[in-house]
Amino acid sequence: GKTGFKRSASAMYESRIKDLEKANCDLLAARDMAQSAADALSEENENLKDALKAMEDRTEPVQDDEKLSADTEPVTVFFEINQTGLTDQERFHLDSYVKRILKSDPDKVFTLVGYADSETGTPRRNEELKNERVMKISDLLQSEYGVPADRIVIKIASDSRSETAALNRCVVIE
Repeated sequence: GKTGFKRSASAMYESRIKDLEKANCDLLAARDMAQSAADALSEENENLKDALKAMEDRTEPVQDDEKLSADTEPVTVFFEINQTGLTDQERFHLDSYVKRILKSDPDKVFTLVGYADSETGTPRRNEELKNERVMKISDLLQSEYGVPADRIVIKIASDSRSETAALNRCVVIE
């Protein structure tokens, strides 16, 4: 060997450069795919905005079959165990139902049927829950939607509507 001779490290650097170039290509491909997905979502968002605007601008009168469907289609509002207040989700559910019904039939008579599950709580507490839940919905119909009290019929169920306890913690609105 010669003195002062230094071995070249270029082979090690070339391998590392190739690895970095491959990683860069992979990142560029991932960026392009993400951009394509973002573009597709943006287009879908615009289409949904247009559809929503068209629904809001809808001015034609409600058809008779739409009114019939709204009149005959009951809705069920569910409650948490031992609760008489509505969750945000059930509040939204009730709101959309009542607005749709009142739009198709402003003079609608609402029948409220209160239920409670018999698997939990005492019979006395379950009767209280049925009454409180029905009154909660009745109060909401009157205070938030302007439904007169004489257009609200209140019923308390004497039996369960389902074998599943959670499905009995409800008020059915007809």
